Amino acid sequence: MHIIYVHGFNSTGTGSDKYLMLVDRFGKDHVSTLDLPYAPMQAIAALEDLIAEINKNDDNIILVGTSLGGFYATY
Repeated sequence: MHIIYVHGFNSTGTGSDKYLMLVDRFGKDHVSTLDLPYAPMQAIAALEDLIAEINKNDDNIILVGTSLGGFYATY
């Protein structure tokens, strides 16, 4: 299992308390995030690239998003 935390608008991935709580609970090897660009299509492309990279390990992926990140995770 691998969790990707998707932050909301005008936030960051690695600087987020939510990301840090996920790492504390599940371990750094099972949680990823990235700082998304503001442009929506660039943000989606960055997430798709991260998902493809994690999928190389045949991990089940769970997307956890807040605010705009929740929209991207649903998309």
